[in-house]
Amino acid sequence: MDKRIAFILAGSSGSGKSTLLNKAFKQKIPVFGDELNELFQAVNPLGLPEKHSFQKALNEKTIFQAKHIPKLLALADQPRHLVFHLDILNVLVRLINHPVFMDDMPVGLKILQPREPEDLVDMETNKRMFRHYLSKSFKDFDLVLVNTLYTPYPKNVEQWQAKVLHNPNLDQEHPLFDVNNPRPDIYRAVYEAWIETVEEMNCHACYVSVLEKGVLELFQRTPDAENIRKFEIA
Repeated sequence: MDKRIAFILAGSSGSGKSTLLNKAFKQKIPVFGDELNELFQAVNPLGLPEKHSFQKALNEKTIFQAKHIPKLLALADQPRHLVFHLDILNVLVRLINHPVFMDDMPVGLKILQPREPEDLVDMETNKRMFRHYLSKSFKDFDLVLVNTLYTPYPKNVEQWQAKVLHNPNLDQEHPLFDVNNPRPDIYRAVYEAWIETVEEMNCHACYVSVLEKGVLELFQRTPDAENIRKFEIA
């Protein structure tokens, strides 16, 4: 309880992160493992709000988005246990350009900014970007637990299009989900780079989730095995 702990649910835009978090809280699903599930559940007893500002998230100690991290880093006194809702595509194409991350970014990475969608097929550069972002964002935490929600590309495209239809204020353009120019190669490179980076950084726990037809498959990534658990989602 004295340690600072970050619970990170990561995935692409429209992959279903909010849905999975809501289900995990309502059904007490150990998406970050059994050891710290009671603590994870206690972080956000009110459930996941549809929309929330940084101040609302801070006041209610609820879910923080990736875009809130620069403001969190500026606080002298931060909550000890936090849950993050992290869009891995947004990190690479937008958030990595924030001054908080750019100011101390290695010169070799700075020259790659700004990046075009085509650049995202470069897994090694993606990994360097993710490593810099994670090292800066979560350097003050004692434990970092990551669950990456993987959604197959065609399904993610479909879910993104549905999200756009129901939210006119959403940025309509997305470099990966243009039905006239699909880019599953970029999608794959971003996901693989993210998961490899998390594993290489030796986080306290690393999971990959796949949610399909009401069943959540939870894979625990370890150096020598992938332990699979299944949960029915109501």
